[in-house]
Amino acid sequence: EAARKEISDRIAGRDVESRLGKPEDFAKKLVGDIIGGSTGTVARGNMSSFIRFATSFFPSFLIDSMVTGNTGLNLVGK
Repeated sequence: EAARKEISDRIAGRDVESRLGKPEDFAKKLVGDIIGGSTGTVARGNMSSFIRFATSFFPSFLIDSMVTGNTGLNLVGK
């Protein structure tokens, strides 16, 4: 119960919308990439280059920590 708002905001994208834009706009661009003939991995978004770098060189526990930060998941089970 303590993390309901934070988790709900993360699921809906409200916690990052001001920095990353609306999910609908992102989805339209991503679908355009796919329908437009992109092959292989499609990287779209403000953080896509960093994520590709991080997942190649950082240990998974560190990525998990970065991704779950400020989501309220630290309150679950307490």
